[in-house]
Amino acid sequence: MATCNVLLVALGYLIMGGQRVGVLESTVREHAGLSLLTGIAVMIATVVLLVIASMVGPLTPILAVVIALAGLITVLIGYTGMSCRLGKILTRGGDSLGAVCLGALLITLLQFVPFFGVFFCLIFALLATGSAALSGYGKAPDWLPNQFATKQPVPPPSRPHGTS
Repeated sequence: MATCNVLLVALGYLIMGGQRVGVLESTVREHAGLSLLTGIAVMIATVVLLVIASMVGPLTPILAVVIALAGLITVLIGYTGMSCRLGKILTRGGDSLGAVCLGALLITLLQFVPFFGVFFCLIFALLATGSAALSGYGKAPDWLPNQFATKQPVPPPSRPHGTS
């Protein structure tokens, strides 16, 4: 199990590249609380989508598989960022594939701790999902809040008084 997790995270690192993984890592570091809340919201939205998908008749299996794959990819991307964060802590700033794999190994081992492993698994899954969604899959640490930011319209220039 641990080898599989480390290999998946290494594959995620190689596919996404160091820059996007670095953005995910900084999202976990700078916005951990918001990442956790975003992870809860994404999980709730996923359940709602699955319930809706169960009502569409013959497309239900296809939609369920698509939603499950999207969730799995999101968690994998988030786990890669979290693994990078823990790897940087353990290697004192290393930003390499080795540090990411070391972080993935630590996350996996923490999830096997008796009694507390379930808690760690839940927290890591929510943080991973939230950090991936919050960063736009590694685009920017505050990508999602920027999507909802209100942009003030620029008023047209006013004419000076007395001109027509």
